[in-house]
Amino acid sequence: MHRFFTEPVEQTEGSVKIDFEAFGENGDLLQQEFIVLPLQKKARGELYIADGFATTPTYLSGEPVRMNARLNEPQPGARFLFLSVENASGQMGELVSRGEVNLVGEILFDVPIQLDTGEYIASIVDDENYVYAQTYLKVASVDIIYRGERSGQYMFEIVKGNEEVRLDGTVRVDDGEYGEYAFTDTSEISIDLMPVTGGENLPYGEHYFTFTLGEVERTVMINRSRPTTFFDNPFFLVIVVLSIAIVGGGLYFARKEQSSYQLDIPDFPPISHTKIPLRSETVLSLFEKVNENYRWKTTPLTVAELKSGFKSTFYKGKPIFISDYNMEYVLDQLAGRQLVEEFLNYYAPLDWTKKSGNSIRYLCLFRKLRDIFVNNAVPFTPRGEGKDYDTKITIVGQEMYVHLFESPQPDAVSPLVAHVLSTVSQGIGIIVFRDIQEKRTFQSILASTSPALLTLKMEVEGGTVMLRTLEEFEGMVRDLKGL
Repeated sequence: MHRFFTEPVEQTEGSVKIDFEAFGENGDLLQQEFIVLPLQKKARGELYIADGFATTPTYLSGEPVRMNARLNEPQPGARFLFLSVENASGQMGELVSRGEVNLVGEILFDVPIQLDTGEYIASIVDDENYVYAQTYLKVASVDIIYRGERSGQYMFEIVKGNEEVRLDGTVRVDDGEYGEYAFTDTSEISIDLMPVTGGENLPYGEHYFTFTLGEVERTVMINRSRPTTFFDNPFFLVIVVLSIAIVGGGLYFARKEQSSYQLDIPDFPPISHTKIPLRSETVLSLFEKVNENYRWKTTPLTVAELKSGFKSTFYKGKPIFISDYNMEYVLDQLAGRQLVEEFLNYYAPLDWTKKSGNSIRYLCLFRKLRDIFVNNAVPFTPRGEGKDYDTKITIVGQEMYVHLFESPQPDAVSPLVAHVLSTVSQGIGIIVFRDIQEKRTFQSILASTSPALLTLKMEVEGGTVMLRTLEEFEGMVRDLKGL
């Protein structure tokens, strides 16, 4: 059974989709339905976790988890408050403060999280279980990822989910045979084994790197295999067998009369190529011509789209057909003369910066977003329509305001922060970065003590503003469209 909404689902507090499936005794799907329920916030206050929703348990990090509660009760007063953390199978309670707490204002407190990995609801409650603030909490374990070896340096990374996490600990190599090494407040660990191996790599075979993180141990096995040669390849054995078979077959049939055959292959006419002189102005005019055909304006183009523009360009009365290689060569020549610029495999004339009032990087980033929206049938506002955002999208009835990160320079970051904060009250804000390096750079900027950056950091931790790379953003859009 399928159901479709005839109008957009509008929810001011968000929504959740619940799937119901009924199976028969033989496992066949008998019926499938879903409902979308609105989510309403009942607690008046807010509860934030310093490291975001996902946190590392104290028995791993050795440190308590910093939380910040904003209480907003209608009547002032003071009560003894507790932190209640629970899921379907258990509950943990922790006193927030040793004395009574004002019910209007902010509380900073540290909590030792001694819970198994999983998802929980954290609440600020009093002794009558009245809820003052609430948030989602995910207790995530950590994984040690082997990143490879270079010149005797064995490199590892500590991650929590998809994010790096900085911890203290030690690592033993082969139970101490090749030493024990300590690391402090880092997510990237590099172990130099050259001093203990005499300037050589570890011997061939299996080796075990045992990491001690607080009360937990993680072991990573590395198998150093001897490089394979041509003689180790099974294909070599096949060649030997075939060679013996061919020689034996030749000797067996050598004395027999053999029939001769001849192949009559007709001559194929060579494909003619014509050198066509092209002026820079002719190629640059293709950008405007293709944009006009698509009803676009100063939109960067791909190599394939520029090639299609040549079909309407004629030389001696015949349309021009150009290969990908030649098209890329022409564009590289124009880029070398600073007439065209490439970004994210899109090309645009440099004079479009004055015409559009935007950088080529911005135009190409917006073109990438446009392709994501079109491919996933997501409605979006055109470039330049919003004053405080780059584009606004609507998915599952939820409005989201998308902002593009252009540069870590203060003159670019300050307007970005102001625009993001101005749209927070209207819907979810999303800042999109080219790659993970730009995202990490911005996260380091958020560590500033500037009031605006501190406010934005709290919005990010509270989930009202998201930080996404282009790849992460495209995956998020696909997932939301699947609901």
